[in-house]
Amino acid sequence: MAKNTIFSLIITLFLAPSLGAHPVSFKGGYSFMAFHQADMTDWQLLYTFHPRSAIGVDYIKDSMEPESRYFLIPRLSWLVKRWNSLESQGNLYVYGGVGVARQGALTQAAALGAVEADYETQEVYVSGKATQLRAEHLNALEIYQLRAGFAPYVGESGDLHAWLIGQAQYLPNATMESLRVGPVLRLFHRNVLWELGLTTQGSWNFNFMVHW
Repeated sequence: MAKNTIFSLIITLFLAPSLGAHPVSFKGGYSFMAFHQADMTDWQLLYTFHPRSAIGVDYIKDSMEPESRYFLIPRLSWLVKRWNSLESQGNLYVYGGVGVARQGALTQAAALGAVEADYETQEVYVSGKATQLRAEHLNALEIYQLRAGFAPYVGESGDLHAWLIGQAQYLPNATMESLRVGPVLRLFHRNVLWELGLTTQGSWNFNFMVHW
């Protein structure tokens, strides 16, 4: 294998995966992530202060109930394990924090806990995530997500990369559409990633991420 091909492969495998929605990026790096569904928005600002740890804050608006709920949660993320090989990378993360929740006139303490794992090659991608937000006098916000996808082509490090992903979400306490299944188109170029998806029920989702 030519030297420039090996270099391109290393860049694609070890830089490109960090452009995903990972809770820990590279030391000294900042990440802004915005996840949007028709009935929920999650904005995240993160700073990776250690190769395995990041601090940040989540702002979440949940409109699944008749009266919207708002969460502001400072959080700590930890890269528990990373598996690297010449042709693949896998990651296991946990993260959580304690903040506040508000619904109408009610404001109280709230806690976030999550675990996330992914595995990726140049052509195949799979991931799973479980997230829970809890406050004493509010219904829990629980999201369980599975993804599997593939790249229709393998580009160079500076190209526009594309992934076609199948996504399934289970939200046990959602008043409508507790099971959401559908395709997601992921595109990323350099330090910017965006996704557009649609469920079989006709609802949409849009995600945007930038690292610097």
